[in-house]
Amino acid sequence: MTPSLLPAFVFQPAQPKDRKNSDKSSYQGPGHEIKGRSRRDRLAAGWCQEILASGKATSRRRARQRNSSPGQPNVPPRVPLSIDYNLAFGAEAPIDFMGMMKSLELMPFDLQPTLKGALVELRPLRPDDADALYAVASDPLIWDQHPAPRYQPEVFSTFFRESLASRGALTVLDRQDGRIIGSSRFHGYNEPASEVEIGWTFLARSHWGGKYNREMKQLMLRHAFQFVRRVVFLIAPANLRSQKAIEKLGGVRVGRRPDASGRDSYLYEIASLPA
Repeated sequence: MTPSLLPAFVFQPAQPKDRKNSDKSSYQGPGHEIKGRSRRDRLAAGWCQEILASGKATSRRRARQRNSSPGQPNVPPRVPLSIDYNLAFGAEAPIDFMGMMKSLELMPFDLQPTLKGALVELRPLRPDDADALYAVASDPLIWDQHPAPRYQPEVFSTFFRESLASRGALTVLDRQDGRIIGSSRFHGYNEPASEVEIGWTFLARSHWGGKYNREMKQLMLRHAFQFVRRVVFLIAPANLRSQKAIEKLGGVRVGRRPDASGRDSYLYEIASLPA
């Protein structure tokens, strides 16, 4: 990167009252609290240490301080965790780097995003999707290895109402012609565990074969990993087709867990985006 694109850290030099009586062990310069702090703070402190070691970012300020206050001791400056983007980006005021990081951590998980790929588009499920979605779900072969016969009108009606109430259900559209071809859902967002479940997925048999399901899952995974460190899938032991599909995406079976209906299920997880 060129120097003009690098943000300049704002330094605030420490001013001890009496250098002769100051204790060297009480030095409060950059990086003195690295041990035992969070990874984020260690990283920020590490950046400060590298900048100080290079000497390039502080030489002019130190020279001005020595010239303006000859009697002041030459003490290494303290570095607040704030960045001045005025030089590079024309910002009106210094940007609080740590505040930005904390605000990102507090971003809520958007369980119903609109996601677009080359083949499919996912958008929030709407009440008027019922008929078109049932036209897909009414194929009994889709549910051949599934414990619930959702091809039956009354079972599908319950499923559809639950999907709307979940506020995490997505309708899947074929981008070529805009037809509804299936559905999927984010569920069980667990912020302390940093995980979310993807499930309740089905696609029209005309779109089986891997590429549509793969892109749909990749879009959902890419979205999820903005908020969590792992995504889980709960699959019935008899549903071999779904197990193989998740394994092709990089899913690893890590145990068992009851699903939302209380049925014993295999627990799969993905902790990074598939290649």
